Amino acid sequence: MRSDHQLEKRAVMVRLRYIEAHCQNPSPPPTPVDLVSGHPSTDSTLPRRPVTDKDRHNLAQQYRERDAMDDLHAARINVLRGKQKKAMENLMKKKEREIESLEKDQHKERQAIDEDFSSQEYNLRQALAIKRARLEARWKIQAWIERTKIERTTGLKYASLPDVVAVEEVQPISAA
Repeated sequence: MRSDHQLEKRAVMVRLRYIEAHCQNPSPPPTPVDLVSGHPSTDSTLPRRPVTDKDRHNLAQQYRERDAMDDLHAARINVLRGKQKKAMENLMKKKEREIESLEKDQHKERQAIDEDFSSQEYNLRQALAIKRARLEARWKIQAWIERTKIERTTGLKYASLPDVVAVEEVQPISAA
């Protein structure tokens, strides 16, 4: 845009110089001399250019354009900056809405993952509790079998062993 403004400014300055030259020097340059004969050329005789009110008005108009050009260009640049600022604000709002949407989606996904994790943890604890109960029952039967074998071989009666219980050392699983 600045290069366009520079080109526009140059064009105004060229028009201004042309009109100034016309108003300050209303007659054309001297008639060219024919090089062969050394006499003034008759085919290039130009009529005298009178300076009219219209020419003076055009000159004044060019001066006004030149004087207002920088302000006009600054105003155009400010309008462009305003448009860019508005576009940037709209883009920022759009991106903020996208971020909020992504955060909501992420929150939903986390909740789904947490629910799935809780469900898997519960199922795993149930499976381990069933295995523990089966293992404790097997140990109890094994202890009873061994006690009866010893009682038969020795002929003595032994008291039953206390129940063998698997110690649960479960540490909470953190979802960090």
